This record gives sequence, C-alpha cells and structure tokens, in this order.
Amino acid sequence: MKKKKEREPQWYMSSTNIPVLNYNEYYMKKIEWLMYTITFAAIGAVIGYIFYGGIGLDIHGEPTRITYIINLSVMSVFGIISFKILMPMRKNQLKTNRKKKIRKQFVDMLESLSVSIAAGQNVPSAMQTVKDDLLIQYTEKDYIVQEISVFLREMENGIQIEELFLDFGNRSGIEDVSNFGKVFEVAYRRGGNLKEIIKNCYEILSEKIEIEMEIQTKVASSANQMNIMILMPIFLIAMLKSSGEGFAENFVSVSGIISTTVSIFVFIVAYFVGRKVLDIKA
Repeated sequence: MKKKKEREPQWYMSSTNIPVLNYNEYYMKKIEWLMYTITFAAIGAVIGYIFYGGIGLDIHGEPTRITYIINLSVMSVFGIISFKILMPMRKNQLKTNRKKKIRKQFVDMLESLSVSIAAGQNVPSAMQTVKDDLLIQYTEKDYIVQEISVFLREMENGIQIEELFLDFGNRSGIEDVSNFGKVFEVAYRRGGNLKEIIKNCYEILSEKIEIEMEIQTKVASSANQMNIMILMPIFLIAMLKSSGEGFAENFVSVSGIISTTVSIFVFIVAYFVGRKVLDIKA
C-alpha cells in the first residue's frame, strides 16, 4: 500500500538551534482555517441549492419532506466538495503569494548587498549594513529582515555565509533564490568576482520580475472575464428559478438534472483549463 506523503514542517531548526521558516509549506492559523472552511462550505451549499434545490415537490409545487431531505443532502455534499476543492487552492495561492513576496524582498536584499560590496565591504560584514538598509523600507516582521537577522546570529556562531545562502535557497522553494545560493557558494569558496556576480544576479532577477508583472497586467483583464463567465450561469439559473414555477420545474425534472450536472462538469473543466492557460510565466 502506497504511503501518504508526509507534510513538511512549518519550521526547521538551524545548526545552532535557531527556528527558521519553511516557505515550501503554508500552515493556516486556526481562526484563518475556520474562516475559510465556513466560507467555502457556504459557497458550495448555496451553489448546490441553486442548481438542485426544489427536487421532490408535490403535484401542487409545494415542498415535501423528501424535498427538505434532498435540499439538506445536496447542500451538505456540495459544501464538502467545495471545501475539498477550494481549500487546497487557497492554501497554494497563499503559499505562492508569500513566495512572490520573499522573492521581491530577496531582490531588494541583493541590491543593498551589491552596493555594500561595491563600497569595499566583504560579504559577512556587509550583512549588517544590508539589514539596516532593508529596515528603511521593511519592518522586523518582514521575511527578508528575519532571514538576515538569522544570518547575522548564525555567523556569530561560526556558520559560513555560503552555507546560509544555500539553506535559505532550499527552504524558500524559489528557483532563483536556490540558484543564487549555489552560484554564490562556488564563487565565494573559489575566490570569484562576487561584486559582479551579485550585481548580475540582481539585474537579472529585477528584469525577470518586471517582465512577470507586465505579463500579469496584460492577462488580468482576461482572468476577470473568465471569472465573470464562470459566475454568470449561477446567477442566471438563480434568476430563472426564482422567476416562476414553470422555469423551476424544468430544472428539477430528470432531463433538467442531467443537463445541470453536465453543465457543472463542463464549467469546472473550463475554469481549470482557463487558469492553466492564463498561468504564464516569464
């Protein structure tokens, strides 16, 4: 039997027992998890009721006990399905947003480090200057400032700077940060031109982020149109079912239920295909 993959921890302990964040996993706070659980379950329940509510009416169009049972069952099932689909998507979105944030902050760190190296400082001594520079635009709670603080404490305990960059690259789960750590390790140990390497890495990453922002700006309108097109059938069916018994009866018939089910499946597939198409990376 295939074992379920164990989830990575939220925190790792450094070689000197300093807790460091694992950016590859996103752990929600209890209140955050509860808020999203209620929201996603409610969304699913409402959608389920809109599409399948009213099944089992009597000949006079009045709800029966079976109607209430079916309504409750449908809302419960759709609430669970909605939670199962939307919660992982939201966690992944929050994790991705955090990585984008730390990536941008990392580029700002490289800019400061490049300036400090150009001014004649060596890398270890420049890290305190980098932290002071970062505190001008960030706070102590921001990820990059916390990471540099860990760097400084670790270096005081004899840990080499290249090992810290490698570890940060691995924990970040960001390819650009990881690649920098590997390049920096080789250059630092073999006496490479760190000034040019750090400067070039900063310029490449800055340009890459700028291109990605331009792409996101161009596809934003398409993404909004896609979301509207996905939501329109829900509002349309809700309006039709509330406009009169004649319309509502069409949706609770056998053919109506089959058509509704097929339509839901098609829209779900279309939504995920659309997301995939719009997920353009530089």
